[in-house]
Amino acid sequence: MTQPRFAATRDANEPDIVEVLHVAGAGVRRLYDTRESGTPDLLVGHTGRIVCLHCGRGFTHPVNSLLECKMPRGNLSAEQVWFAQCWPGAAPVTVRGAHDALVAIGRASAIVGKDCKG
Repeated sequence: MTQPRFAATRDANEPDIVEVLHVAGAGVRRLYDTRESGTPDLLVGHTGRIVCLHCGRGFTHPVNSLLECKMPRGNLSAEQVWFAQCWPGAAPVTVRGAHDALVAIGRASAIVGKDCKG
């Protein structure tokens, strides 16, 4: 059964988060069109790194992450908690600013000379 659809409201910090992710080289898709109740705000494609324990070498590979944008004092809705608990893939990461978004994709040091704390 599909969850009911609600009007999507966007957090005020989302544009800054999207901008810094683009600058860091990530692809970002806002999930407006598939906005079922609880669906995270952003699908982010980036290059991740995994280490082969058997051979000791690192490899880069494409990674997709789901990010939920929240203002610093914002809370997840009941629907967002439900989505995170029921989604069969990796749980969405809640980000409260540009720095959180870069940390979520492993690129916190990607932006040099730009204040990413917000």
